[in-house]
Amino acid sequence: SGSIPASLGNLHRLQTLKLHNNQLSGSLPLTINGWEALEELDLTNNQIAGFIPFELGELTNLKSVNLSFNYFSGEVPLSLVQNEKIDVLYLHVNQLSGNISNAICNGEEAIKLLIYGNSFCPPFPDCIKYIGKQICEK
Repeated sequence: SGSIPASLGNLHRLQTLKLHNNQLSGSLPLTINGWEALEELDLTNNQIAGFIPFELGELTNLKSVNLSFNYFSGEVPLSLVQNEKIDVLYLHVNQLSGNISNAICNGEEAIKLLIYGNSFCPPFPDCIKYIGKQICEK
């Protein structure tokens, strides 16, 4: 329980961080930019709130991100949808809103994307096949 310590940003060789199914709260520390080698991040089913940091999408080795079942709010950072290495992006059941950038469709490979249970607004990118019931909040 508690927040994710900012000191975890000092783990520069960390490749996988799985902290799912806990009672973590607070927000993601901005020191995540220290996770240069991170490939997989799983924070599913916690109580983490706040915005998704732009820095998360700038991690060049990141392939899989699961932030589902938390309390993240605001828009999805453009850096996250433009990161072509990411092939799994699970953001479902949060409090995210706004539009989903067409940049999500620009990668060569298909991305596994789950975004239901948020408040995203249409129009949705053509590459998204099914969005589920949405309540748009601008």
